[in-house]
Amino acid sequence: MSKVEVLYTKFTDQLSEYKFKKLLNRLPVHLQEKNAKFLRWQDRQANLFGKLLVHTGLKEYGYDPDCLKLLQIDLNGRPYIDANIDFNISHSNNYVLCAISKTTKVGIDIEKITPIDFYNFDEVMTDKQINTIKNAQDALKTFFNYWTIKESVVKADGRGLEIPLLDIIINTNTATYNQTVYHINNLNIDQNYSCNLATKSSDLNLKLKYIDINAFNKLL
Repeated sequence: MSKVEVLYTKFTDQLSEYKFKKLLNRLPVHLQEKNAKFLRWQDRQANLFGKLLVHTGLKEYGYDPDCLKLLQIDLNGRPYIDANIDFNISHSNNYVLCAISKTTKVGIDIEKITPIDFYNFDEVMTDKQINTIKNAQDALKTFFNYWTIKESVVKADGRGLEIPLLDIIINTNTATYNQTVYHINNLNIDQNYSCNLATKSSDLNLKLKYIDINAFNKLL
């Protein structure tokens, strides 16, 4: 059985400059510099909270408090620490999530369900998927479910934009790309969001854990 933990948090308001800098200073300098490149405060906070969730998860797996100094980016732009653990971050609007595991590759994606012209997505959805969306009782929810499944698979695979979303075949609880089967877990984080977790393991010990942003200082 593969253990996967999904840590998540939620924010609605901008932190005071004091609180933001206090938390940001917990990150290594190179991560602080990357955070400063984001123009919107929402993106800076989401980036910060994502790294703090990674840090919290790594500590729970026995990593050193200074482990984020070891954070690197692979050739496909995916962050990693070492070959012994895998993690993946996603954020949308108010939510930031981090999936982490020592026993399986993980990919997670969350998107807020918002009005969208999903009929123009024939380059990422198969004809069958488009027909299912059109005939669904809740077409928007179905579209975003497909979308987050595909994105979670792309992120679990690790090759990013090299994977054509159109080539990902979705079944009931699995998705397949290039003969590799990914097991899909729909996460009920919020009824206004779609969230899916992709792993290569079918037998999961999955744990969801909410982290209040006010508790970050106590956890670090």
